[in-house]
Amino acid sequence: MAKLIFAQITVFLVALGAAVVIVFNTSPGSADALIRVAFFAFSWLTLASAISLIFSLAQHKNNRVQRTTQIRRAALIAFAITGLLAFSALHVLNFISVLTFLLAIGLLEVFFMARRIEKKNDI
Repeated sequence: MAKLIFAQITVFLVALGAAVVIVFNTSPGSADALIRVAFFAFSWLTLASAISLIFSLAQHKNNRVQRTTQIRRAALIAFAITGLLAFSALHVLNFISVLTFLLAIGLLEVFFMARRIEKKNDI
């Protein structure tokens, strides 16, 4: 468990450092598309690792399946937040886009949950 928490802290610090370097070394008015993609990618990685670290510290069980589920859910939550920020940066954020985007992410989580239940019943 300690190795997992150390790995999550390391990923969080590296991603946060890269995001800070991107923010402080670019001007917002003249940002290229590649810089915006890099910013949102490192923002997603920072959020996913931070949420995963919080989930790991909140749960004291050392089950491999549960850890995988926590990491997947943290990645999906971070993708939802980063996706909404990207929609806002592109000026296409409205109620319908938020609703469909969050519905798609929710359905993806339901798909993974149903797939795991289906695998458990086949064995």
